[in-house]
Amino acid sequence: MAKKKEKKSKTKIPSVKSGRIYIYSNYNNCLLTFTDNNGNVIAWSSPGRVGFKGARKSTPYASQKAAAELNYMLKKIGVEEVDVYLRGPGIPSKQLVIRELASGGYRINAFVDNNRFPHGGVTPRKKPRK
Repeated sequence: MAKKKEKKSKTKIPSVKSGRIYIYSNYNNCLLTFTDNNGNVIAWSSPGRVGFKGARKSTPYASQKAAAELNYMLKKIGVEEVDVYLRGPGIPSKQLVIRELASGGYRINAFVDNNRFPHGGVTPRKKPRK
């Protein structure tokens, strides 16, 4: 009988001590990306990757589960400190994702909210009638 060969994974797990987590949360989905300080993507997660489909992807619970999977990946990599960058209008999802990431065991240096929504400021001009 021939011996079975062990399967070796083709992807190498990089050793990264610090990096950035980008959270893009809109009304229908939540995308989580971990990059090193140069911007190279190391790990990513989303509710669709965890197993949620359709309208269930837009729930805060699905985003929390995606963040838990990202936490698991970051523990395998050996991350010690991160900066968190937030974008998008999905506020309940962002809150649960931040809570889940805070329980990851690494130091969070900064939260940066890069929303591109006007808040306050000048009211836009009305269109003239024809």
